[in-house]
Amino acid sequence: MIQSSEAPEPVNQDRSPTPTPQRGLYIRLLLLGSAIMLLSQVIISWFALDRFEEALSPQLNQKAVAVGTALSSQITYASQELGIPVNELIGVNDFFQSTLDSNTDLQYLAIVDLNEGVLFQYNTPQGVINSLMEELQRHPYGSQGSHFTEEIAEYLDSRFPIHVNGNPVATLHVGVSTENIRRQLFTIVFEIIAVILVSMVATIEILNLFMSRNILAPTAHVHRVFESGSRGTFTPRLAMRARNEFGIMVSSLNRLLYELEQRYQDFHFELRELRDAQIDPRISQKISIVINQTANRFG
Repeated sequence: MIQSSEAPEPVNQDRSPTPTPQRGLYIRLLLLGSAIMLLSQVIISWFALDRFEEALSPQLNQKAVAVGTALSSQITYASQELGIPVNELIGVNDFFQSTLDSNTDLQYLAIVDLNEGVLFQYNTPQGVINSLMEELQRHPYGSQGSHFTEEIAEYLDSRFPIHVNGNPVATLHVGVSTENIRRQLFTIVFEIIAVILVSMVATIEILNLFMSRNILAPTAHVHRVFESGSRGTFTPRLAMRARNEFGIMVSSLNRLLYELEQRYQDFHFELRELRDAQIDPRISQKISIVINQTANRFG
């Protein structure tokens, strides 16, 4: 019986594709371009966020001042024009609740009297209430139509004096939480991160298209020409008319290949002339062998 002597195929044979210079160049350019784009977007976003943070607190304070001015005017009208004492006003807490529901950036509303303490309040933390009384004792009331803003605990408190017939009777307090400001900043940070990620994906796709068309494809052609030259073939040319640095390099390479091809043709012609001029057949045969070898190597 005849048995086959064919050796089995190795089990651990490496079938992974051989990396090409173009692939390595593509990865390096892609990483470099992505790093530059990411760094620039992070820097721009950081400056934009810093400017927004600087403008956010004054804007919220202006909103608190607008709301406080309107509320203090209404309370003053009810007390002075309608003759209702501030401590006897009805439905103030419900009115405060509806006001805060309409202005979610605001944290609390309170009316404080130096003698009777807190008359009305909604959503005011106990620690802030104690601080309001202490501040009112140190800085009692203020002139009519004025307001004063200071930081109490974790809140920006805007104080509005309420005057009836020229006499101060209470102060209205409008609070803005600094934690609310931080939450808005965190929300904006997450939105910026999402925008950066989306823009990075789009940028990578555009960069991939640009590199494939303008860099990788010409580089692949140049690589094939060099491979042909390493095998002794200098006839391939690169058909590129670009006027950038890559086009200048391609033009120089085409001229070099043309000169090498011409020198090879001249050398081959001189060998044939030398062979035909020989009388001794042995020398002529040796020259023919050299001609065939050069034709096989560089033809």
